[in-house]
Parts: sequence; C-alpha cells; structure tokens
Amino acid sequence: MIKIYPFPALRAASEYASKVAATCTGIESNSELLKELEDNPFSYLHIVKPHLHFNDEVKNAKVHYPFAKNYFRQMMEQDVIHKVPQNSMYIYTQISADGDTFDGIVTGISFLNYLEGDIKKHENTLAEKEERLMNHVQSLGAVAEPVLLACEDRLDLANWIKQNKKSPVFDFIMKDQGRHILYELVEPKQINQVQKIFDSIKKLYIADGHHRIAATTSYCTRLFTTQNKSVEDLLFMAYIIPESQLKIKSFHRVVKNIDATFIDKLISNKQSAYSIESIDTPLIPSSKGKIGMYYNGQWYQISVNNSNTSRLDVQFLDAEIFNSLLGIEDTRLDTRISYLRGDIPLQEIQSDVDHGTYTLAFTLFANTMDEIKSIADKHETMPPKSTWIEPKLPVGMIIQRF
Repeated sequence: MIKIYPFPALRAASEYASKVAATCTGIESNSELLKELEDNPFSYLHIVKPHLHFNDEVKNAKVHYPFAKNYFRQMMEQDVIHKVPQNSMYIYTQISADGDTFDGIVTGISFLNYLEGDIKKHENTLAEKEERLMNHVQSLGAVAEPVLLACEDRLDLANWIKQNKKSPVFDFIMKDQGRHILYELVEPKQINQVQKIFDSIKKLYIADGHHRIAATTSYCTRLFTTQNKSVEDLLFMAYIIPESQLKIKSFHRVVKNIDATFIDKLISNKQSAYSIESIDTPLIPSSKGKIGMYYNGQWYQISVNNSNTSRLDVQFLDAEIFNSLLGIEDTRLDTRISYLRGDIPLQEIQSDVDHGTYTLAFTLFANTMDEIKSIADKHETMPPKSTWIEPKLPVGMIIQRF
C-alpha cells in the first residue's frame, strides 16, 4: 500500500516562479549554467550548483555547501522563496514545447515505502553522486526537485486531477518554451480523496531520480534513528504520473582513457557473444540487439547474438564489452564513462571523440516501460543511466523542507 501525505513545503513566490525554477538535467555544459547564474540572480541553480561560483576543479563541500545555505537563506529573506503556511499537495501540469502533456500529483511519500520495496527501482546509482546529494540535503535541510514516479493508469486518479484543477498558483513558460502549471491543495477533503485512491495502489516505479530518492531516504533514516522522528514526518517529495505519459529515450555512453589494445581486441572479436562490422553512416539503433560504436573516425554496428538477447542491451554492453574487454569493472564507480541523452546529435558525439575528449562512443536503443517494470519487479537493476525519461522537472519550483 502506498502512503502519501501533504508535506511541509517552500515555493517560489508567484511573481518569481519563472525566474526561480531552473533546468538542471545533468547534461547542460558549465558555460550554459554559468550564463544562467550571471543573467538570473534568482535562479535556484545558485543553490544546487554552488561550485559554479568558485574556480575549484574539485567540489569542496566545506566551502560550497555553506555558500548554498546562505544563498538559500537570502532568497527566503527577500521573499523570493517563502514557506507554504500548511502542509500541502499539488497538481502539476507540464506541457512541453512539442505539445506533450504530463499531468500528475506532487506529494510526500513515506520513506518506508521505498525501504520496504513498494517503490520499485530499475537502475544502480553512482556511489559518489548519491553521497554528494545526501550531504547537500543534510546541509540545506531541503530538497528542491521531486522524484519522478510512474503509477498504473487509473480513471479515478485522472478524474480527481481534473476535478481539482482550480486557480493555479503558477502558470509560466520557461526558456525552453515548456509551460508549467501548479495547483496547491490544502483542503482535507481533497487530500483524503486522493489518499484513498493510493491506498489501493500496491506499487510505484521510479522513472527518474534514483539518486535523489536514495539520498533522501538515507537522510530520513538518519533522522529516524538519531532524532526519533515519526514516520509520517519522514517523507520524500515525488511527482506521480500515469506510466502511459512517460517518454522514454536512450542514454548513450562515451568513454575516455581506454588503451588501444583493448579496443583492438573488441573489434577483432574473438568471442561468440556478438558480431561486429564497420558501417558507412552514423548509427542510432532502431531495434533491440544492436549497438552503435564510434572509434578512430569509423562507425561500427555491434549485433548481440540471439543467445544473449534476453538481457537488455545496456546489460550486455556492461558485461561483455566494458567488463570483459575494456577493463571497466564497475560502471557505478569508474570515472572514465560519461552519459549522453538519446537526443544528442550524433555529430556532437563524433566531435567529442574526434577531438580526443573521449576515446570511443556507444549508442543504444531505448528500453521500454515493460522492460523497466520487468527488471524492477524481479528486484534486478540496470547499469547507471540506462534510460532518459521525460518529463524533466524544473528544480526550485517546489521545495520540500525538513
């Protein structure tokens, strides 16, 4: 049974919402982020990316977190961000520039639902990132981006959302031309109705935010054991939408500092697990079982042999290519791998390899929602960054406070 609750929140003042809310997907370049900081003193990026204010090559928690905490305090003192008077839930609608509409509820969920396995995960997390996020939450006492969760398609939930869309507190368009509409819900009758709907939902699936939910749950566990907090006070913020609304794209991999002898072994292919051939055009695979590879000015197609097609392509790539051939033992920890979302132009990927930023690149076919659910239901996990799932949520629009 999924237990949802209204939660203590902060949010941008309505007149500042379009300035505070920021895009922070992890794929923006530092130059893009710095431009945002220079142009917009109200952007929440000042708080979630404090290291950009310094020239430190390595993130320095002792310097960066106090800076973020102080900036956060100043924005509250200026009433750019303010406390919501009572615990609340929200209906949030996002309409992308392409016209895709996402409709769901922002709510607090018990951290026990995650620990007890009612909220299903499908990806491993990167250990360093999880630790860094937990330290940021602990320092700030707040989380500014919901975890994206998918639920089964339900008519009763859709009807409840439709009936309770009244008088939005936000309705603004961001620079990517996406529209964001937020409805604040505080009436006990409204909240009781949706809680009863979720009482009959047995599980949810993490679509985006594996690191956030792991970090926030670790923080909640610490509060539970050290401060004797009640379970109903230990929540993580989530945005729940029907699974049919999700847009799933692939995540490509680029790898640096790989010895040429390892790559030659991959190309010469002494194994039976796959076949490989050079091709004349760049490749984004159009079906499962095909993986694109770019190295030394040449594109290749890797075809997974039929005996291995029960595995996901990202699992095959991890085990048979990264682990066995390229000497990458743990993709959670190895810093030689970077991840690029599936709609990045192939010319950019080629350019990064051609200019020596990376040694080689791999392109992948997107996983399906059925595959994601199957992995999660079997308590298995994919390698890190196996899926790029939309909607991507703005950071700083709603802030959960502890």
